[in-house]
Amino acid sequence: MRVNLMPPIPAGRRFFSWWVSLIVLILSSLVIFGVWVYREQSRQTAGLGKQIAAYLPEESKIRAKVKEREEFTADHRAVLDYQKTVQNLRSENMDWDQALGLMESALPAEGRIFNVQVKGRKLEAMAAFSSLDGIAYFQDQMKKSASVKDFVIESVEEAGAVREVQIKPDTAKVIRFHFYFKNLASGVGGGKGGEK
Repeated sequence: MRVNLMPPIPAGRRFFSWWVSLIVLILSSLVIFGVWVYREQSRQTAGLGKQIAAYLPEESKIRAKVKEREEFTADHRAVLDYQKTVQNLRSENMDWDQALGLMESALPAEGRIFNVQVKGRKLEAMAAFSSLDGIAYFQDQMKKSASVKDFVIESVEEAGAVREVQIKPDTAKVIRFHFYFKNLASGVGGGKGGEK
């Protein structure tokens, strides 16, 4: 029988070649991964470079147009400001004679309009009628008009309760109403007249 009196070999020395092989394998994997990442980034950078090169001529054309527009604007500032001001005034000013004529045509024979106020595109007014039927007729006629948007009767009161104007007879009905006028006759006011 043989007896081994030598101390046991430590695991680090016994599997030294395995440990070295594992370390080499890990390092080589890291190197391969790093090379792959580098190549992928290089490929993406080259693709972005091609896209940028494709957009450069277009960008230079746009810059030239912008520069030309800025020069034109600088040379003709006064005329452009005048045109813009005129456009704004046309869009803000409505043909209120037309709106008043529309209200007059919608009134029954006994109806009267008074206390008319204009705020932007909104027209507020009061009207007196001898009966509730006259109010209903006026409301129907106003809502039928294509030039009137959001016609609303705010209140109906007895003539004696109104302090702004003395109305005869005291049994007459007074309404407060408002609406937004769309000027359909002119091209400028027609498109924007109904906006609030």
